[in-house]
Amino acid sequence: MTVRDATLLKEVFRIFYTTKFDYFFLNKILKMVVIYCIEDINDLKYVGSTDQKLYKRFSKHRCEHYIKQNCSSCLLNLNYSIIYKLEDCEEDVRKEREKYWINYLDTVNEKKLTGRNNKANWLRWYNKHKRK
Repeated sequence: MTVRDATLLKEVFRIFYTTKFDYFFLNKILKMVVIYCIEDINDLKYVGSTDQKLYKRFSKHRCEHYIKQNCSSCLLNLNYSIIYKLEDCEEDVRKEREKYWINYLDTVNEKKLTGRNNKANWLRWYNKHKRK
C-alpha cells in the first residue's frame, strides 16, 4: 500500500465514522466483496461472492432456481436455506478466496474455480448427492 493509498483510506474511514455512510457504500469505494455460503436443510452448501447485499444476492439465487437456470445453487432447497457471510475481501483476490472456501467446505459448486469444469470432480459429487 502506497502513502497515497494509506492517506485515502484514512480519509475514507474518517468520513465513515463522522457521518452515517452505508457499510456497502464503503465496500464500493474500497472495491470489497463478500464471500458467502448458502446452506440448506440437507447440509448442502454453495459458496459464492458478491458486491451486493446478501439478501439481494439470495433473492437472485431463488429467482434463478424458479426459472430453472442451470447453476450449482439450484441443487439446494432454497426454500429452507440460509445465507451467511464467510469473509470480506478485496476484488483482486476474490477468485482465490472463493476457490479456497469452495475447496475447504464440501460444496455443490460444479466448477471448483480451477479454470475449467472438472468432470471427474463433478461426477464424484453427483454420485454422492444424487436424489434417490
